[in-house]
Amino acid sequence: MRNTVRFLLIISTLWLSACSNVFEHDFDVRAQKALQDLMAIQDSYYQENGKYAVNLSQVEKYNLKYHTGIVYLDIESADKNGYRAISLPAESVTARVFAFDSTKGGFYEMDDDEVSNYVLGALNSIRKEQKDLRIMDGASIFMIFILLFFWLKALKNLESREHKSIMYLFLISLGPLLWSMMALNHMHKDIAVSSLVLTGVGAAGVISLFGSVMGAVGFTKVFQRPTPGPVIGFSVSTLFISLFSLGTMIYILTTYYK
Repeated sequence: MRNTVRFLLIISTLWLSACSNVFEHDFDVRAQKALQDLMAIQDSYYQENGKYAVNLSQVEKYNLKYHTGIVYLDIESADKNGYRAISLPAESVTARVFAFDSTKGGFYEMDDDEVSNYVLGALNSIRKEQKDLRIMDGASIFMIFILLFFWLKALKNLESREHKSIMYLFLISLGPLLWSMMALNHMHKDIAVSSLVLTGVGAAGVISLFGSVMGAVGFTKVFQRPTPGPVIGFSVSTLFISLFSLGTMIYILTTYYK
């Protein structure tokens, strides 16, 4: 039991830290793309000139495409040994700033200390919104923990293999449920629907569809023979959780994938 809780805490911490990289704002994606394009151009420029470009005007012939009204891109310093360039949305709503620095190992995302030098004015407001979002994510994970606690407690007292199979179906349904809650917390019209998001939506949708079908089957079976109350409760919960998750995935696809 203790090892299970420890494992779940580790997974939750990793999930929370990864959310900003899964549900990325479209402007942040464009900023990263602009900087990655510049990195490739700088490699070509170095091959031709034996040094790196010191400003964007020197690489105009490479047709570097980015929207200056959306992305701020700049080469801060450069010489024959390396360069430093930064990229961020012109009006950042996430306080994410990306950089390439030869002295720091290449491409990286700035930490809070560096970000404060580039994102001004709205930084405190952005951080408050991010804190509120982390609280919502934490509450979602806490709810999953509560459900797991009651699931483990009920499973411990069961001996029937058939009853346990119904219980394990509930456990499987919690994965799509967590993804659904996180998606509802994070998704809006400016979030980039990346291949990672689509993979998550597709996987959660398939599992939820399976859970809905099997949950309906289990729901009918538990009333055909004597069944412990907790098993009936988890059977009903599995069906409703799976239907909720499936509906959420359909909503995400029809609303944001165009």
